[in-house]
Amino acid sequence: HLEELEINVNSLIVHEEAGALQSSFEILRDNLAFLTRRTRKLKRLTLVNELTLDANEDGAYHHSRYSSAFLASMVPVIRACLLSLEDVTVLCGDVPACRDYPNAGKDFFEAVLSLQKLKTLEVRIQSFHGPLLNDFVDAARSIQTTL
Repeated sequence: HLEELEINVNSLIVHEEAGALQSSFEILRDNLAFLTRRTRKLKRLTLVNELTLDANEDGAYHHSRYSSAFLASMVPVIRACLLSLEDVTVLCGDVPACRDYPNAGKDFFEAVLSLQKLKTLEVRIQSFHGPLLNDFVDAARSIQTTL
């Protein structure tokens, strides 16, 4: 039974602008949602979703991207784990690679914050200036008003 899953999509993010990932992420979504609904044992989920684009001579990043299509594809998976998922770690870039999924961040974080057995949530976003942090705050407000 699958209890722990780590997915790293860093190397795929460069292809998102061309729309090449949508069908791949839909297949991943369908398969993972089926698997998690069937086993109901997934307890730990780690998602690595950041691609650093530019670095200066010191190695510090200037800009990093995340896949909003990937975040959108994970929403049904997380909802399927409503009663089992306890630990979630999310590492994301600061700006979306494409704007095809404008609500992906908020929908993703609402699903995570709705997990009934959530014990640990670690969210690392590369910048405080990107839209993903705002999506997290909006999701937290939305969840708080529905409680």
